[in-house]
Amino acid sequence: MNTKSLILLVAFVVSPTVYGQEPSTKQVVEKNYRVGEKTFAYVGDPVVKVKDYWIRETSFSAYRSSQPFEVSRAILGVLARVQPDTDIPVAQKRADGTTLVQLQTMPGVHLVVGKDGKFTGKAISGFGMPMGFKYKIHPEVTLTPSFGRVIEPSRGFTNFEILYGGISKDELKLSYREYTPDDMTRAAFAQELTYSPDSKTVRFKKVVLHIESADNERIIYTVVSDGL
Repeated sequence: MNTKSLILLVAFVVSPTVYGQEPSTKQVVEKNYRVGEKTFAYVGDPVVKVKDYWIRETSFSAYRSSQPFEVSRAILGVLARVQPDTDIPVAQKRADGTTLVQLQTMPGVHLVVGKDGKFTGKAISGFGMPMGFKYKIHPEVTLTPSFGRVIEPSRGFTNFEILYGGISKDELKLSYREYTPDDMTRAAFAQELTYSPDSKTVRFKKVVLHIESADNERIIYTVVSDGL
């Protein structure tokens, strides 16, 4: 089975963010190839696989840190260890712009995160009362909001793949498959594509392939252009 990695490109941030706390709209392009780069696919595998869509980020309900950190308190020592890219749930967004977060291993304690995304060292009890001691964060980290994401099909959505079907003395076979935003097959748009077995360049819609070699095991090719 072909284990080529998926190439993910995120572009065109439309709405600016202030400290990342305002949701934005982004275009996402996922491809299993790079234009101009030789690669291969086995029979039944996608030669070209593309998803091109827009996502809208919803209001954040958690924070994340890009690096691990510990939370400790004098005498008690380390109370929590947080791994990178772990959701830290938001318990409350406060009128002064600060946020209270809840760590799983510290029930009944809400740590205060400042407007800058840094822990203030202060904490609020589960009853809403300030606690009379400070917590130490090591190393000091800056948290970033973790947004929910919603696909926006109204802004356009492309989701298709072209599969390699092998070769005979009469034809080289490819199959076109199209999908909905949630990856359901759109059977009415499926097409079986055939080309001359000695073709060195083939085109389907905006996709142009240069074929170096093809047999009934795999095809070696380069995507010359894709219109994206």
